[in-house]
Amino acid sequence: MLFIEQENNLSCIIGLSYNFISKTSMSDKNINNSPFNTLKNIVEKDLSHVNELLFSMAKSHDAQLIDKISSHILSAGGKRIRPILCLVFARLFNQECMDQIYLAAAIECIHTATLLHDDVIDESETRRGLKTANNIWGDKASILVGDFLFSQAFKLMVNTGSIKALEILATASAIISESEVMQLDQIGNIDMDLDSYNKLINSKTAELFAAASSTGAMSAGANEDLVSDSRDYGRALGMCFQIVDDVLDYTGKQESFGKEIGNDFFEGKVTAPLIFAIKNASIEDKEKIKSLFVNRHQNGAFEKVKELIIKNKGVEDSLRFAQEYADSGLKILENFPNNQIRNGLKGLFLQIILRNN
Repeated sequence: MLFIEQENNLSCIIGLSYNFISKTSMSDKNINNSPFNTLKNIVEKDLSHVNELLFSMAKSHDAQLIDKISSHILSAGGKRIRPILCLVFARLFNQECMDQIYLAAAIECIHTATLLHDDVIDESETRRGLKTANNIWGDKASILVGDFLFSQAFKLMVNTGSIKALEILATASAIISESEVMQLDQIGNIDMDLDSYNKLINSKTAELFAAASSTGAMSAGANEDLVSDSRDYGRALGMCFQIVDDVLDYTGKQESFGKEIGNDFFEGKVTAPLIFAIKNASIEDKEKIKSLFVNRHQNGAFEKVKELIIKNKGVEDSLRFAQEYADSGLKILENFPNNQIRNGLKGLFLQIILRNN
């Protein structure tokens, strides 16, 4: 397929513009299934072991509420993109061993713990189309189970016997936690700039993607240069993923996105579409956007700000920004073995940019 075989950068693969994105069927199975499912199928056996280990580690002998909350969120239909990334990079360098199973499960434990904590902080009511754990069992229980999953992640890391892998994932966990505080500090700051946004999503999202790909490569015995390239690819993928996620908060459809549309806006989070729209806007539109943001809970505020964001190329420029990370990720892939996995990793960028969930 074109998006797998194309050797040039993503700009050549798609003439990226808001009109293209809005006219493309992002739910089309040929787009949404091929690259990710190709990679998923390659590591299907390993992923099955990861899922078994996840549910096993998410159980408690004494606290049944841990079992209920863990099972609720782990069964909610997540894509498992981070553990798959870890497994894929181990397989890219032709290695199968138990270490990557432990690492992939630890990475998903960390991610799941952050979701539980995020939903409490954001006061979210739904995730992946279901009620959030905090909405069902309360904030305290959700936070404590998130803490439990963090501790289980570290037990899994220790099983690998790799101090370096432990260092990478422990550092990632600390950076992610720090980013949540950074984000809290930026809530309501309509003057947040692109550099601050970049730093935030790099810490909040891309850091775990980078850790997943680099620890996968490391577990396969890849040399330092390839481990570094794997980390850089994962970081580029994570940045691209988060930018598109922030675009979908304005342009997505509720039934496919899995989260409430407009959450970021209503919670006072300033993301790429808003930053680019304000940068491009006339003085009049700039003041309108800022006023709508300050008064975001008034009826119709979200629909009005969405129109202004689209008018002032906030969506289009955000997607171009995501494309820059995709292009850098594609260049990094040239250093890897030329095989089915590398082709799948190429196509993954297009799938992310065209995704609707």
